[in-house]
Amino acid sequence: INGVDPKAIWNFAFAVAPQHYYSPNQIVDISKNRFGVEYGSFDFMKSEIQSTRNVKVPVGAGAYQATNKDNTDKDLITGFFSNNVVYFKRNENFTTVGDTIENAKIEKVRYRVTSASNALNDLATGAVHYISPQYTPYNMEQLQKLADKGMVSMNTRQLGYGYIGINAGKVENINLRKAIMAAMNTALGKQYYVTGTAETIYWPMSTVSWAYPMDGDAHDRDNGKEYISVNFQRDTAISMVKDYMAAANVSEGDPSLKITFTIAGANVDDHPCYSIFMEAQSILNECGWDISVVPDTQALTKLSTGSLAVWAAAWGSTIDPDMYQVYHKNSTATSTKAWGYEYIKNSAPLADKEILNELSALIDQAREITDESTRKEIYQRAMSKLLDLAIELPVYQRKVVYAFNTSVIDRSTLPTEQEMNPYSTPLDRIWEIDFVNNAE
Repeated sequence: INGVDPKAIWNFAFAVAPQHYYSPNQIVDISKNRFGVEYGSFDFMKSEIQSTRNVKVPVGAGAYQATNKDNTDKDLITGFFSNNVVYFKRNENFTTVGDTIENAKIEKVRYRVTSASNALNDLATGAVHYISPQYTPYNMEQLQKLADKGMVSMNTRQLGYGYIGINAGKVENINLRKAIMAAMNTALGKQYYVTGTAETIYWPMSTVSWAYPMDGDAHDRDNGKEYISVNFQRDTAISMVKDYMAAANVSEGDPSLKITFTIAGANVDDHPCYSIFMEAQSILNECGWDISVVPDTQALTKLSTGSLAVWAAAWGSTIDPDMYQVYHKNSTATSTKAWGYEYIKNSAPLADKEILNELSALIDQAREITDESTRKEIYQRAMSKLLDLAIELPVYQRKVVYAFNTSVIDRSTLPTEQEMNPYSTPLDRIWEIDFVNNAE
């Protein structure tokens, strides 16, 4: 630590990586303070950390270790992940120290890759014993029907939040980005989930965070931006879209108004933002735009290269609200490509550049202060600048549900719903989980 760093305490949550696996060609001599890795070495990262062996078969210090379907160490590069199943076996060298010293209770664990639409069916048929499905009315209705078969669910608040992004490099005029946001009825997003399990948000931050703006005891709905409507009205939205088109000096049918809205996944309608996009498409097309809404299974990969114009996605948040990695102009994170920062910094009008500079300056300022109340005020100002830039539209905060088969998994070895929180899952202490009557 050099100077003040309010999030320093969280920077020490690093994992233990065994030298013999991740650095087999290096020399380690602790007595001579030689740990075998050249600091910042690109060659080491490429040849060792990113080698085929390390990417396909990870090694760490956890309760379980890689294996194959035969529970051996043979041909792990091809056997560890096979036929959509990832295989683990108990790590006999992992122990917990309490009243007794013991290994993980369950000997073998398999992670099965399945689609969200098939997860409940897999749970019902016994193909899997634990899932985290979408918290939709249909899914909860199906879980209730499966209750007599031992299926139980628990929930907690989701750490992250859902948003709609706009790439400034693809939609270059800031007024057109605001027009798109004006056409979005974000309240439709929570209708995808069970009533009371999702809420509309108006600031680009998880409501789980202590820094989320509050108005008394309630989350602040007033972010001061007219194009992010609390009480959405179609006629008002159409009028605002036309006003922003005029401010952008763009008329109906202009080529810049042909834009694709992308939803991550195989099914365009299986997403909380689908209805938002469809309503916006109708409004914008009525105003002379050419909007198409498409699904894309490679959407998240394309986001990392800045290939999408408008998309729906969700963030995973962290304990500290530091905004540097995702939003700072000097960040090297792939999110800056998704936002179109290169265009803003190099080619955008001066006003856009000034907003980005002011946003980055506020982020820097908050990183030099430890007082939470002061940081909270700074982050609210920073988020206001982010909304001014019109590249991220906050949509919803939801709950997450976990479902499992109590005929197989001993419920008493899982945390209770009261013990759950947004920063953990029922599997966080997987070594404590056991089968019913030691079933297999």
